[in-house]
Order: sequence, then structure tokens, then C-alpha cells
Amino acid sequence: MGLISRRPRYQNPPGMSRRQRLNRPWELPVESPAGSRFRWRRTWVRISGKQEGWTMPRSLENSHHHRLPPLLLVAVLLGAGCAAPPPPQTGAPVGYEALRESISPDDFRPLVGRRILLDPGHGGFYAGARADNGLTEAEINLGVALHLRGLLEWAGAEVYMTRTADTDFLAGTDSTLAADLSFRVSMADSLKPEVFLSLHHNSNAARNPLLNETQTYYPLGDDGASLDLARAIHRHLAVNLDIRPARLLPGNFHVLRNSPVPAVLGEPAMISHPGVAERLTLARARQLEAEAYFLGLLEYFAGGDPVWAAAQPETVVVGPTGTTLSWTFVASRAGTPAAPGPDAASFRVTAAGHEVAADLDVNGGALHWQAPPLSDGAPLRIEVRGSNLAGRALPVAHTLLLPASGRRLDVKVVSDEAGAALVSWRTPGAEPLPRGYLVWDDGRRITVEPGLAADFLLDPAPDKTPIFVPAHAGVPDVTVLWSADVLPAPWYWQEVADPPPTGGWRARTGDVFNSPPPAGRTAVPMSTTRAWWSAPGRRPVLARLPDAHPAYTDPVVPVLEGLTVVVDPAGGNSDPDGTGPTGVTGASVNRGTARELVRLLTAAGARAILTTNAPTTPDPMAKVALSQRVGADLFLTIGRGSSDIPARILHHPGSHRGEPWAHFTAASLTTLLNDSTTVALSWNYLLRHTACPALEIRLPHATTLDDERRLETRSWQAAEARALLLGLARSLAAPDMLPALDLHALLANLPHTPSASEIGWAFWDGELPWYPMVFDGVGTADTLASWHEPGLPAQGPLHTLEIHAGESWQLWLIRTDGHRPRGELIFAGGDPGRSIPTP
Repeated sequence: MGLISRRPRYQNPPGMSRRQRLNRPWELPVESPAGSRFRWRRTWVRISGKQEGWTMPRSLENSHHHRLPPLLLVAVLLGAGCAAPPPPQTGAPVGYEALRESISPDDFRPLVGRRILLDPGHGGFYAGARADNGLTEAEINLGVALHLRGLLEWAGAEVYMTRTADTDFLAGTDSTLAADLSFRVSMADSLKPEVFLSLHHNSNAARNPLLNETQTYYPLGDDGASLDLARAIHRHLAVNLDIRPARLLPGNFHVLRNSPVPAVLGEPAMISHPGVAERLTLARARQLEAEAYFLGLLEYFAGGDPVWAAAQPETVVVGPTGTTLSWTFVASRAGTPAAPGPDAASFRVTAAGHEVAADLDVNGGALHWQAPPLSDGAPLRIEVRGSNLAGRALPVAHTLLLPASGRRLDVKVVSDEAGAALVSWRTPGAEPLPRGYLVWDDGRRITVEPGLAADFLLDPAPDKTPIFVPAHAGVPDVTVLWSADVLPAPWYWQEVADPPPTGGWRARTGDVFNSPPPAGRTAVPMSTTRAWWSAPGRRPVLARLPDAHPAYTDPVVPVLEGLTVVVDPAGGNSDPDGTGPTGVTGASVNRGTARELVRLLTAAGARAILTTNAPTTPDPMAKVALSQRVGADLFLTIGRGSSDIPARILHHPGSHRGEPWAHFTAASLTTLLNDSTTVALSWNYLLRHTACPALEIRLPHATTLDDERRLETRSWQAAEARALLLGLARSLAAPDMLPALDLHALLANLPHTPSASEIGWAFWDGELPWYPMVFDGVGTADTLASWHEPGLPAQGPLHTLEIHAGESWQLWLIRTDGHRPRGELIFAGGDPGRSIPTP
């Protein structure tokens, strides 16, 4: 063992208080070795000056505390690594040379009394990154945090830590990383700190010693106090650690996006760099990093903590003459003296996103705005922004204006000949109707849940206007406007027991001159004509099968219903993502496959959103922001590799949902491509910062003319999308609960159906589109032995198949509960003017 511990535990020398020692934070305890012939007690040695490589910079015998015996001095230097010349420094700069700024106790007043929560990342089961020398990220994070706590307490701050030992926050009921991270954020909720600082260190998967970088993250979309805090911390990390490049970045890490207070996550260096890892074994390097953080926090709090003081509550009811709103600048929430004053030029008031002219008082510290009456009856959202003279942004002040004249509720009743009625209601404007009840004078009472519109079936039909009774007091009066209509014969209402959660039913009919009346969500018009109803995520409602209700409105793919999936076609702008022999770009193929996947997901009941539908593409930060804004459950990037390289699927390490999703998708793509698909780890920005599970798919691109022409066809792009849909769905459900049906094989067994080369398109289970794998100029389905149909989800025993070939069409009922699928022809027609739209 060396004579100087590489990770020493500070102890106070005799006669020296803890605060005195913190004034000299570079002192390490040195003890005589066991069996040494020198009899001496614990000695304190000051280590100072510039560190080079892995050597001690200055002879330890220059310590002003004690002179070491010469032989012991030699032993100390040998233990410290000074016996041999330092290894050559290669690759990126190591950094951690010396503090380049001064720390003076005279400047600590901004930190006095500040409540700061430090979060040493990882710990316990989650060790984080691991260096080649065995050093773990969790150990370094905690070491830096303990040094930083000492400095902040020395300056008079009130410091809390999420952990002070090598531990995690896993519970028996939830042992996921998300639970560990949520516990850390919950401490910010309960302790109410002024800032949250998460300390981390980075790594790169290739262990490339040429890579070293300082990265400081602030919450994506928070361009106020969090960005101010990140700028201050990043500036001092970059100056004092002297590592380049040094980047300030928006991040979407769990602890950032969920922090209730200004938050920053620091990654000052990469411990995959051997030089950095060796240097961080020294307490001095950790102390240096803590000092840089300390100076950043000092700068941030020196800028003040201004807030708006509103003269009105957050919700204001506006009368017929309008109302006056006022906000006053407060220099310091904590009452810090001499805090920077207001920057009146930065003050902005917006109404529904549009800037309005507000009055400024003579001192430049208060805003006043005369809100007009809300003549359209819609609520109005007001936001106030600004900063102080130090550039510190104030938290945005929000005010919601509501009309005082009450709300309007439009109720319509449509009755059929049997006496049943569909009652539908809607409220104008964008503000949902509060929970309440529609009450008729005959005693009937229907619950109305919060929303903008809804409907329900009543039997017998009501014949008078109801009143609206709110479930809670304090709701403005609601005026009910009533109208009535009759469903024309021969149509009658058929109740739907399990209506689609989003969207509505659309009529599918072969009788052009007898189109159905409009449907509701919970009931549809039915008759003896050739008509049926379809909706995203639901199997069709068929008049010929009354015994199939309500089972026939079951979800098509239950695990996908209600999910929000962001689909991201790679490439665009100046990045073609690969180019074929005649110039077809991978970016254009990616967009085609992405559009087909969005159609499939929407038809399966999911909410699918494209990051772009144009040749241009947003930057990665904008894509992460979109994912966060829409509340994405899954994020999928579709890109291209090379046709001579198997498809690859990348996911972020540690994603307990992303990893199985990757493997199930690999299995589906292997079926389609008839070639192996590899799964690998990646730390790219999109995979790292999306809050939800995310994958990056790299499909083969074209290197031959045949490849290029095949990839351009809608048939192939739809087949790729089907494989991706199956992989996603099977990752969320047990594979044996979600079989896939090959429609090519099914068509071969159905009588009187057109061949695959004659079929233009088809719908499976209502609205899932399907195109036969026929590629013009490349071959027919019979010649494409290199590829295999991935199939479509076929959960449950009953399905529908709608086939379109030229101007003829067929609707089949497919039963899959036997040894092989069986079909029953329900409807058929060939009306050239039919109302069935193409997808």
C-alpha cells in the first residue's frame, strides 16, 4: 500500500477546528507504516502547487507542519508515484491542473442561509460508469459532493444531500432505476431547496482516450433560472478544470425534468479517459472540482433571486367592464440585501401567447395591464416575464382569466322510431366543462365528466330541456341550449359498449344512395343495408352480426391503445442518410416508412406523431422537446445503414423497457429481411434524453438498382412498418398473446378472392392498412424469396378483412380459433362511385 491514501477521509489535526481545516482544504493525513523503525504520530502534510501527470508537484519536506525523516520522505514519494517519470499524456486534455480563480471568504454573503440540495448521482446497486482502474462514478460523485458540502457550509449555506454513503433508493415494491431517481426528486419536493445540483461524471462506450469533455445540463425548455444556474456553474467548471470541449446543453434527464426548483446536472469529465480516472483518485482533483461548483453557485446567488408579486390571485373572473392586473418586481425572495434591481426593458406581458402593452410605473418595478371583457366567453391565459439587472430571469407569473357571464352547454337529442335517443352535448371554447349532472324534471340524472363534448344513449328519449348542476360549488352558471331531431327510417341506434377512446366512428357502405346518418361515440346508426362502422383501434360494428356485440368492438391491439408514440424519420436537411445508385436518399425512404408506421399505429388506437413530414428535420434537442411536450410513451427513430450490413437496433443501456423492445423488433425485422438483426447499446443524445423508452433503427439502404426500386415502393415501406409495429406490440404483451397473420397465405386459402398482384390495398380489422408485397419492375410476390411477410396483429378469434381490387371490393369475416383461418364473405360490391375512401 502507498503511504498516502488515494481517497483520504479528512480528520482535524489537534487543536484545529473543522472550519479552520476547511480554510486549508488540501491537507492530507500521513501515517508511519506498520513496522517502521520511526516512532512518530499522525502528521499533517500540505500538498499544494501544480500537479503534473501522476506525480506530486512539490517535495513533501517543504510542509510547514513537520519535516519528514529523509528515508520516510523517499518512501512517501515512491508511494505517491514519483519513482518513475509520468506516462506520456495522449489524446484529449486531462484537465484538473489547478484552481485558476481565487476563493475569498469576503465574498460569501450571497450564500449565507441558502438552501441547496446536492445529489451525488448513482450509488449502491447503480455504480454508474466504471473506469479502467476500477474507480466507479458513484464513488467520485460522492467524493466531490462531500467536498462541496464542506465548502458551502463553510460559506454559511444550508446544505442537504440525497446520499452520504454508497447506497441506492430501491424499495422492495419497486426496484427500478426510475424509482431511485424519483426518490431523489421527492427530496426536493419535501426539503424545498432553492436549487438542485446533481453531480455526475461521463464516459464513452468505446473507452476512447481521445474523448474528454465537460458537459453541463439544464432542464430542456427551462430558459429561466435553471439556465442561469447552469451558465454560472458551467463557466467556472470550464475555466478551472480547463477541459475542452466544454458544452452547455439542454437535458431531459429524470431529475432535471421533474425538479420543482432550478436544477443542473454536471458531467465535468469522462472517466473513460485513463488520465482523468487516475487523477480523480486524488482528493485534490475532487476538491478542485468542488471548488469550481462552489464558485458557480456563488455567482448564481450573487445575481439575486427575484420574483413577481401579483396583486391578484392566479385565477380572476372578468366582468363586463374588464379588470386591472398588477405585478410588482421583488428583488429577492429571501430578502437578501443589495440584490440587483429590475431590468424594466426585459419586462413582457403576453395574452394567449401574444405580447400586449402594459403600463410601467415610474420606478420601473411594477406592471399594470387593463384586461378587456371576455366577449367570446373563452378563458384567457396571461404570462409575465422579466429579469433583474444581473440578467437573472424571474419565474414566469401566470394568471388565468375566466368570463363572469357563465358558460354555455349545447345539448342535442336525436331519436329513432323505437323511442331510443342519442343525447350529445358540447361546450364552445377550449375550456372543459367541469364535472356535473344533466337533470330532467322526470328525475333522470346523467353524470357529465369534465371535457368539451360527449354523448350517451337514453331510452325512452327525453322531451324537455335539462338543467346542468355542477358537482362542486363556485362554478359559474351554465346555460343549456336544447335542440331535437329524428333518425330517418330504416336506421336505428345500436349502442356500443366499448367505444373508441379517441376519434369517432366512420361509415363504410357500398350503398351510395343510402348513406348512414352521423354516428355518436357510444352509439351508431344501423340498418339492413350493406353498411358497417369502423374507428381507430376498434374492430368494426357489423349489422349482420348482432350477437357479436359488444365483443366486436374490442380493441384491435389492446397494448397499443392510448399510447403516444413519436416516430422520427432520420436524415433531412443536408444529411441524405445514404444515397442509392440513382440518387434515392435514405431520408426519403425513412419518411415513407415512418408515414406508414404512423398510419398503422393510429389504426391500432395509438396516438402517433411524426417529428417531421418534410425534407427538413428538427435538431435533436427540438425532437426531445417535442417528445416531452406531447407526453410520449415511446420514441422511435427510423434510419438507414448499408444494404451489405445487417439491420441494427440501438437502445440506451439500462432502459428496462427499451431493451426488450429492441429484441422483439429485431425478431420481426429478421423475419422480414431473412437476415439477422443486431441489437447494440448507444449513448447518443436522443436515446439518452428522451424521458420514455427509445430506439434507433438502422435498416439496410440500397446499393443496387433493384434495392433502390424496392425501397421506393409503398409496398416495401408498409412491410417495414408492419415489422416495426409487431416488434413494438410484442414487447408490451406476451408474444403468444399477439400472434401475427400472413395475409398473403390467408388470401391463398380464401375462395373467390383476387390474387395478391391484383389487390390494390386492404384493411385488416377495420382500419389497419395492408399492401401486398408486389414491386413493379423488381418482381412479384412469388419471386421475392429473399423477403418474408411479417404479418399483422391477429389477437382474438374474430377479425375482418376488407379487400379492394380495381373497382370491386369484399368484406370478409375471418375466424382464427381453429387449426387454420376460415373466412365468411359478408359483403361484396363493385360500385364505381362507392363512398369507401382509399387510405
